[in-house]
Amino acid sequence: MSLQIGGIDPIFTVGTTKGEIEFHQWAGDSWVFFFSTEAA
Repeated sequence: MSLQIGGIDPIFTVGTTKGEIEFHQWAGDSWVFFFSTEAA
């Protein structure tokens, strides 16, 4: 799976240091930038 600029990311839940969040609910109508340190 790859993300595209301007695309819609899949719905997912993620564990954070502040607890588990549902990403789309957390982001709401805001813009979000993804950063990754993982090599392809």
